[in-house]
Amino acid sequence: MSGPGRRSKVATAIETHDLDGIGAELESRWSREQDRWSLRRLADYFNAELLEQMLREAGGTTVEIDPADLYDRVQSDDRTTRTEAERLLERAGVDVDALRSEFVSYQAIRTYLRSHRGAEPPTDDGPTVDDAVGTIRRLDGRLTSVARDRLSNLDDLAVASPRVLTSIRVYCDDCGARLDLDALDDGACNCFDDSN
Repeated sequence: MSGPGRRSKVATAIETHDLDGIGAELESRWSREQDRWSLRRLADYFNAELLEQMLREAGGTTVEIDPADLYDRVQSDDRTTRTEAERLLERAGVDVDALRSEFVSYQAIRTYLRSHRGAEPPTDDGPTVDDAVGTIRRLDGRLTSVARDRLSNLDDLAVASPRVLTSIRVYCDDCGARLDLDALDDGACNCFDDSN
C-alpha cells in the first residue's frame, strides 16, 4: 500500500529479519475495538520481538531473560542496568549498535500502520493517551530547559554544575496508585484491577 519514496523502517525490519505475521498482529492490536493497544505499547512490543529475533540470528549464547524484560533493560535510564543488558547481548553475539539503530518509535509504528497497511484506529473521538503524553513530554522538556538556563545564569548559586531533573507522575486519589507517564499507555490504576 505504500507509495513511492522511502520505505518504512518497520517494513524494512520485518522483511530483513523475517518477522512474518507481526504486521498483521500490530494492525489487529491497534485497530480492534476492545483492549486496543497504544502506539507506544506496539513499538515496545515490536522492539522486543526484533531483539528476540536478532538473538536467534546471532546464534550465540542462550539468554535466559524474557525478551520484553531484556528490551526494558536495554532502554533503561539506569546506566548500570543498561550496560549489563548490553554486555549480555554482546556475549550472545548481538551487535548492540545495530540493534539500537533498528529500534522503532511509536511514530514509525503509526506511519507503518497507516501508510503501509492502510489501517486506522476504530474511532477518533478526541485526544488519545499518546497525544496527551506527547504534549506533557514537550512541556516537561521546555520546563527543564528553562530551569537549566535560569540556574546557569545565577552568579550566587552554590552549585558548580547544576543539572535539572524533572519527574512527572500521575496519582490516583482513590487507590493511591502512582504511574509514570510511560505506564499510562499500558495499564490502569488498582481501581480497574480485574480481581476486584
